Amino acid sequence: MADPRHIRIFISAPNDIPDERAIALKVIDDLQYDPDLRRQFTRESITLDTILWEASSYDDTITPAPNAILPNQCDIVILVAWSHLGAPCAIEGESHSSSTAFVYHNAREIIKNQRPPHLLAYQRIRPPAIRLDNPQLIERFSQYRRAQLFFRDEFESVPPAERAGQFTQYTLPDEFRAQLDQQLRTLIATVIEDQSYVQRSPQPKPLPLWQGSPFPGLRAFQPKDASIFFGRGAETDKLAARVRDNQFVAVVGASSSGKSSLVGAGLIPRLRETATDHRWIPIPFTPDNLGVGNPFTALVTTLLRNPDVEGHKLAQRLYETPELLLNFCTHVLKRQPDSARLMLFIDQFEELFTTVDHDYRSPFIEAIMQAMQHPRVHVLVTVRSDFYGHCINVAPLAALLENSTFPLAAPTREALEAMIQRPADRAGLRFEGDLAARILQDTVEYPGSLALMAYTLGELYRRRADDYLTIQSYADLGGVQQAIEQQSVSTFNTMTDAQRAVMPHVFRELVAVKADGTVTRKRAAISHVVRDAHTQAFIGQMVKARLLSVNRGRNNQPYIEVAHESLLYSWDHLANWITETQAGYLHGNGGHSAIPQSTPQEAEHLSLDRRPSRRRMPSLRTQEDQWQSDLEESNRDRVRHTQELAQQHVENVKERARKKRETIEHIRRESEQRRLFGQTLAWEGIQEQTWHWIEVVIQRGSLEQAEVLSSLKKEAQTEVIETGPQELIRTLLHSSEYKERYFAAQKLTGKKQAIIILCLLQASEDDNEWVRQATVNALAGTHDPRVLPFLRQMTDDPHGDVSSTANAALAEWPEQV
Repeated sequence: MADPRHIRIFISAPNDIPDERAIALKVIDDLQYDPDLRRQFTRESITLDTILWEASSYDDTITPAPNAILPNQCDIVILVAWSHLGAPCAIEGESHSSSTAFVYHNAREIIKNQRPPHLLAYQRIRPPAIRLDNPQLIERFSQYRRAQLFFRDEFESVPPAERAGQFTQYTLPDEFRAQLDQQLRTLIATVIEDQSYVQRSPQPKPLPLWQGSPFPGLRAFQPKDASIFFGRGAETDKLAARVRDNQFVAVVGASSSGKSSLVGAGLIPRLRETATDHRWIPIPFTPDNLGVGNPFTALVTTLLRNPDVEGHKLAQRLYETPELLLNFCTHVLKRQPDSARLMLFIDQFEELFTTVDHDYRSPFIEAIMQAMQHPRVHVLVTVRSDFYGHCINVAPLAALLENSTFPLAAPTREALEAMIQRPADRAGLRFEGDLAARILQDTVEYPGSLALMAYTLGELYRRRADDYLTIQSYADLGGVQQAIEQQSVSTFNTMTDAQRAVMPHVFRELVAVKADGTVTRKRAAISHVVRDAHTQAFIGQMVKARLLSVNRGRNNQPYIEVAHESLLYSWDHLANWITETQAGYLHGNGGHSAIPQSTPQEAEHLSLDRRPSRRRMPSLRTQEDQWQSDLEESNRDRVRHTQELAQQHVENVKERARKKRETIEHIRRESEQRRLFGQTLAWEGIQEQTWHWIEVVIQRGSLEQAEVLSSLKKEAQTEVIETGPQELIRTLLHSSEYKERYFAAQKLTGKKQAIIILCLLQASEDDNEWVRQATVNALAGTHDPRVLPFLRQMTDDPHGDVSSTANAALAEWPEQV
């Protein structure tokens, strides 16, 4: 075997691009599992090592240990930057303007030492979104300009053949992912061939493989599955940005589109990996995760883990007083750093309209809105697209969803390919022949087959031969479209007649049908569903076939549910039963539970199972008549109740509209006051910094200049200027970058306010000749005769361009002025 070698990859990514840093780490990690590279790594005894310096602060302060590995000691350097380059730093006794500049110049030593240009530089060119009222606006703009100039001077203005490495510009993080993956593959191959520059590794580390199945089947991906979650990189990037910027986000997509997995294995790990400024605390739950129809109990169970009697009391208190959820969130955040963010992740939000009791719906929504009054509380929900209409019919939810909806489309062909191949690579699995391509094609041909594909892959793993997923197993399963159907039929056929007879009873407890015919799954306590040994055997075999799943609920009691909604339409026997019984469903409890009438087949099963005599049959019809009578009375009560609620809703809407008008008027008045107050403060700040210079000029200047300055000072003391000129004045007087002062002077040309003229007069003594030249033009553009003595003085400026500009301005001075 060849001597072991170690490829070191250095990553420099300031903290304004945390997503790119996380993406770079994942791309490098994934490359080690690529079958082609992995075989080459194994043959050459090569391992990869990643070096990352940046600290978890916005300043990107570099404080490497004395024996830290420098960029020029690595084989590959990845440099990524966007809107700032990091803080100034001192390393090995030398000062550097920024951490990025140090990494770049240190890495260039590789070139000087006649080594290949193993530098990959990336610039995000999409302009950053910065609020105009941001107190760090000028500093952020200055950093952004520095970053642009850095890339211009070091890369854009340099011919490609003379650049110190490859330079790539991109707009979105997902573009960076694709470009880095492609370029890094090529560069690693180059480094492997160039053996003289690869670090020697005394003890190469074996590559850890994923243990167990890398295909979760019908269950959703969880945060622990992040390393085997592929194909949703772009969606993760966009969702992470949306959640950081918004307190409420709703991920909306069709059933089986992967909403829960995107949040569980995509978003949550990304927020944890990129938490440079914030620590995210996710609290995931579903509105009815206990199967009791109470979202407050579900929430409290998640928060308290093992709720006791006090936990149930807390759930009741939250129901009665929704604003208490805000108090609870505030209490949790008080025990965390100021940068912590609490995220309530409400998965399968549609349960609020299917299995949750109607009485709890409005208080729960009110509790969510109360919680979001805390600026560090975020709410993220996933909801099926066919229930989006239910959400927007609730006024508070409609307001939240107006600008907070994140639509999740079906995965692309490339994404599906990654979902199939990459997890297998992680586990060291191989597809026999063209099996991976066949699975991909069978999935693409039938949109909405993501869950079917996931189930098929999980079953292929269970039937694997050594490390191979075989074509024969795929054929036995019936392909992507038939895998669930065949597994369901096979399992059902192995049961006894008595066990098969209980199927309607079991699914009556696990399927909810709305009045509009919408079918969803629901949860039920096993103790409620199991009525005899036959029911228990039916459930056991369905769970073993991974078609039903068992979890723990309130008081650690087990509950059962359909493993995935795809079973409801993939298993023909169940789908037909649902279709046949929909027409006979009698809806009660506000449409949240369903009691189907017995079909002839079910009546036969009941007679075989319970052996009822013929004399009992009329009692069944009598019971159905009673149900019908109760339903009609219930409907009349519901109509009256709905009318009362509608009237109350109208009154509430009118009251909210009135309060909203008052609030808007109050905000308008307050905003106007704040604007004037802010302008006054800004003027006072400029005043404090400028008067001293004015007094000095008055004392040492000519009499004519002193009289002019005194006149301008009196006018300026009564001025309140707009925000735009204020920012330009601050830049002109206080920016450390002469180019920024130059552009500020240009932008102030033609402004005739006295305070602006005073500040331009101060800038006429700037150390930089470009700034003085721009100031001459700006003063001349005022056409104010009071600036003439200063323009005449600038004709004696030691820099020829400035004096020439002053003479030209005086020559064109309007005669009437």
